[in-house]
Amino acid sequence: MTVWYDDYRKSMLARGYAKETLRHHLVTRNWMVGFEKWAGVLLDPTTYSLELHDRLMVYLREERKLGPNSVATALKDLKAFLRWLRDERGVTLGLEIRKITIKGFDVPKLYLSAEDLGRMETAMLPANLVPTRDIFLFCCYTGLRYSDVLGLHRGNLHEWNGGRVLRLMMSKTRAGVSIYLTAPAAAAIIDKYADAERLKLLSVHPNQVMNKYLKRVCKLAGLLGAADLVSYVTQCLPPSPFALPPGPSSKTRTDSSPLALKINNF
Repeated sequence: MTVWYDDYRKSMLARGYAKETLRHHLVTRNWMVGFEKWAGVLLDPTTYSLELHDRLMVYLREERKLGPNSVATALKDLKAFLRWLRDERGVTLGLEIRKITIKGFDVPKLYLSAEDLGRMETAMLPANLVPTRDIFLFCCYTGLRYSDVLGLHRGNLHEWNGGRVLRLMMSKTRAGVSIYLTAPAAAAIIDKYADAERLKLLSVHPNQVMNKYLKRVCKLAGLLGAADLVSYVTQCLPPSPFALPPGPSSKTRTDSSPLALKINNF
């Protein structure tokens, strides 16, 4: 199945799918490779059965210790891949796609207030945790997802009307946005980590490291509920209504004080 999956990813690349979409499909493909080695069987879409599917789910949950969201993402990717094989490559599947299901679950959500974020801003932290805290706050101030901040480079930063604007294509929605960086919030973080030798605008830890360090940041800031819940940081809720500086289009937003931050358990 992995050979077909490689062809599927090449097809998505050719059709201009977002980099983040290609990345998590690669992760799903690698989980399948791991399952084949663990179970001692080769996955074949023409003979894929519910029994084999259940074994794959056991591997992801019990052996790989994946959280509910990760399992759901893998299942969504698998169904999209099988649908592509059936509809676009004429492969007769061994299992009807509609039979591949997963039990629904409620994802705990914690909303941090501006006061909570203020505690995080002023928390006394060891030096190795300060960059994690700052990147997290940058996500809050701008409303950007982790994946978007990870991909920021100097070409996204532009001077405008005496200030600075981030212009980028959102990784998930493929929508172009402009974000006016008001001082001191996000603009100060940009200046703090400015490095002419680095192409990326900010130095961002891998997602797993961010999650680990963020739990420690929350504990040191006294946000114990957040520390218990955090394992994946999603896009924070942007200020509403958007405060627009003179001139930009309605798609431009500012990094004015955040109203809340949403944290999902991954």
